[in-house]
Amino acid sequence: MRETTERGFLVSTLLLATTTAVLGVAVGFLPLLAARLGLDPLVGAGAVALLALCSTALQPLVGGLRDRGRLTTRGGATAGLALGAAGLVLLAAAPGAVTLFAAAAAFGALTGSVTPLAFAHLAQSTPEERMGRTMGTAELGRELGDVGGPLLVGAVAAASTLPVGLAVLAAVGVASGVVSWVALRPRSE
Repeated sequence: MRETTERGFLVSTLLLATTTAVLGVAVGFLPLLAARLGLDPLVGAGAVALLALCSTALQPLVGGLRDRGRLTTRGGATAGLALGAAGLVLLAAAPGAVTLFAAAAAFGALTGSVTPLAFAHLAQSTPEERMGRTMGTAELGRELGDVGGPLLVGAVAAASTLPVGLAVLAAVGVASGVVSWVALRPRSE
């Protein structure tokens, strides 16, 4: 229990959970939004594919920047979460074919930046003898985000509207960004 309440673990897991919450919503709701807009089913599938391509292209680049000390977890994760929140707000405010693809690219940037940064931070803050257990436990946190994001948006949408559900998840993303920005502040500040 003590290990899972350490700052390095909590912040990294919060970042991973928030990222997968947005990812879970994107994969489920981008095709749904495309269908609701009367677009060809390939438009929704194409948006999800764009998300995956952006994430795939960014992850090694972001990881390399962090390895070389040119990007911090604090700055990169906050920027990634801001992009994801902007994508959610864009979808909520102006759903359309163009915004589906713009939001998908933002979600890909979120996933492609925050995931390697959070895992690298987690690895850096974990003693070698606890690495496997810590990574496994962090993955549980990630899965909670994957389940929780769509459930949160769906529950809010059922009580209100889908745009409101997306806006609530955007607020969660912003809150996660603020918490991680504060928690990852260098000790000298």
